[in-house]
Amino acid sequence: MRKGFWKGLKVIELVIMAAIAAMLLGVVYFRYDSFACRSMQSEAKFSLQEIYAAQKLYHREHDRFASLEKLHIEEGRVALPQKYYVLSDAEAPSKDTFKVIARGVAKTLVEGEIWTIDQKNNLLNQNKVCKH
Repeated sequence: MRKGFWKGLKVIELVIMAAIAAMLLGVVYFRYDSFACRSMQSEAKFSLQEIYAAQKLYHREHDRFASLEKLHIEEGRVALPQKYYVLSDAEAPSKDTFKVIARGVAKTLVEGEIWTIDQKNNLLNQNKVCKH
């Protein structure tokens, strides 16, 4: 059975298969940084959305917003990977407002990138580094 398969392939079919494989590898090779950068950005977006949800829940319970330290370390309401981004409070939380910032870690594709989220769920990329 196996010999029959290879015997039935003609040279032109092998060349077409090799060309398709080369094109796929070329696309992956030249677009890898874009794919990797978008996956790193998803860490920031996901973490900031988790913080937003935890802040809303905390606000319902205590009628004020909490610091990121309180949510993450003291109460363990959010788990923050912080592999590609470092998260911190952009401004001190108050009764009605909070703002959290995510900064890209040095020596990564997202170095220098800044994401923020606030009490209105405004998720903003302040400093785009990735080029899509």
